[in-house]
Amino acid sequence: MAPYIDAVVQRCLEFIKYDPNYNYDSDDDMAGDDDQDQAASEGGDAEDYSDDDDLSWKVRRAAARCLEAVIVTRRDLLAEFYRCVAPAIVARFKEREQNVKADILAVYVALLRQTRTLPNAEPDAMEVEESPVALLKSQRGELVRACAKLLTDKNPRTRQEALRVLTELLHVLPAALGEQLQPLLLPKLLHCISEKQMPSNVKIDALQLLQALIDGHAPAILRPCLAATGPVLVLAVDDSFYKVVSEALYVVQKLVVNLRPTGERTVFAEDERCVRTLFGSVLGRLRVADIDQEVKERAIAAMGAILAHFGDRLADELPGTVSLLLERLKNEVTRLAAVRALTLMAQSPLALPLGPVLEQAVPILASFLRKNHRALRLSSLNCLHALVLQYGGSLSGEHQLEVVRELAPLLNESDLHIAQLAVQLLTSLTRLQRRTTLFRASPELLSSVLSLARSPLLQGTSLRAMRELFVSMAESGDPDLAAPALVQRLLLPIYEPSSEMRQLPGSLAVHKQAFHSVAQIVAALVLTDQTASGSFVSKFLQDLAAADSTDSVRLVSLLVLGYVGKQLDLSGFDVWSQVLRALDLESEDVKSAASFALGCVAVGDLPMYLPHLLREIQSEKKRQYLLLHALKEVINCESTRKGGIETRTR
Repeated sequence: MAPYIDAVVQRCLEFIKYDPNYNYDSDDDMAGDDDQDQAASEGGDAEDYSDDDDLSWKVRRAAARCLEAVIVTRRDLLAEFYRCVAPAIVARFKEREQNVKADILAVYVALLRQTRTLPNAEPDAMEVEESPVALLKSQRGELVRACAKLLTDKNPRTRQEALRVLTELLHVLPAALGEQLQPLLLPKLLHCISEKQMPSNVKIDALQLLQALIDGHAPAILRPCLAATGPVLVLAVDDSFYKVVSEALYVVQKLVVNLRPTGERTVFAEDERCVRTLFGSVLGRLRVADIDQEVKERAIAAMGAILAHFGDRLADELPGTVSLLLERLKNEVTRLAAVRALTLMAQSPLALPLGPVLEQAVPILASFLRKNHRALRLSSLNCLHALVLQYGGSLSGEHQLEVVRELAPLLNESDLHIAQLAVQLLTSLTRLQRRTTLFRASPELLSSVLSLARSPLLQGTSLRAMRELFVSMAESGDPDLAAPALVQRLLLPIYEPSSEMRQLPGSLAVHKQAFHSVAQIVAALVLTDQTASGSFVSKFLQDLAAADSTDSVRLVSLLVLGYVGKQLDLSGFDVWSQVLRALDLESEDVKSAASFALGCVAVGDLPMYLPHLLREIQSEKKRQYLLLHALKEVINCESTRKGGIETRTR
């Protein structure tokens, strides 16, 4: 089919204009008339030229569908389509037959969707002159003007398709309509939303276009439109159809976030007036209990966004609204949406006075951690963490202990995402007060933390969160949680394996991957107090050299020395020679760990150790493979440092 694509496209472009019974030139002569009059004139002309035997519309419709099929299947020709097909399609937006017009608009929607799926289809990333995005930019003015005319068409389906074209255009070029927003586009768009007789599906598409406009344009562009947009959104929020109400509430949420992004201190008078108007409308929906579930959730989310971004300007209304959200938190149907709204408010830099939330919401949120609803547990953990970070000083010790008791069952490897969030929350609670009694109040908590730390599945962000937890425990001031005590507890199964593990010759005390996670946590504890780190290093060197040490002990000792050596210069210890001797041991796991440790130790003092490593690679043929792995570790470590390799090669 490929050799015939050009011919097929050309024939389709010819047939899409095939209308022998209608003269479009008369419409062009009337282009200066009002849009409504033009639409009525077109409708009248269509009636004058209608003929039951005229089947030419089928030819035009088939040509449009054929073009759409070609565009969808040949994404590699998008640039050519924008040069040849797109202008012809826009010119055919004047089609008199409504079904054919809808299919023609669908062709342009398909073209925009294909452009949206291009790799690296960011507007600023494809400024090549002949790229599809650049060609679309050059044609957007004519496209927007043609679509704006269709927004006043009598046929609802035509309006709907025109709205979809503009929405897809904003998905490809987010700020494409800024120059033509007023007075060309916005009044017609708002008319589609506010007109009582407008079908609901058209209103929904118009609201989705408004949301895309809000997402893609800066507040300075939207601000002049607020006086007209606010009342229309209030009408949409009060609509009788729940789908329209839901979409309108989502637009309100997006608008509030756009007008005052997180961290912005300045509030313009027109922004505040608009938000106050929207606040009253959303509050009315929030108070109604017997409404659709989707509307309930969207109303809660919109109110959470309003309070999180403009709560300081709504101080008088804040206590009553927070109480209403707490009621929704106690309702099983709306609790998830309420938790997410409270999270937004707790994370707000406005430092809202949320005293009632701490007293009433924290016990409820803690109880949610026992639920089987995974999304509820995740959201509750995020909300509790935000409350602890922002209002930790006002959180009573009883509430802290109540939360901690619910965290122990979550600290397992069955769901590492939940475990990671629980670890982060526990870290913040531990840092909240020195000489904390959290672990004493919940004896099973520490054992759960230690078990998770030895999990072979622990890696990435979960492992990083676990390291931070152990460091915060060591710095808490509790003697039972000091670094030496925690190191001893962590290494206990490795230094004193169970009787079953002793009976298995050549087996390691724990899973091989668990050695790396344990070693990283131990290294983090060693580095918490560098004045005492020397004693730790000496101990691990002794364990490495001891004749009665097991392979597991040697393995963890080498890994700890390696991770410590990355951050700390160990040239004052006899590390290099002992790690080199470990390359000759029988265990392959130990030799691999020694190779890793050798590279890490070299990173700690490259001027000293790198020449030694290169000489060893040249002279030691038998150990050359392991030594090359050590050099690879040096390169990996230096490549992650800004300018690391460049600095060393100068």
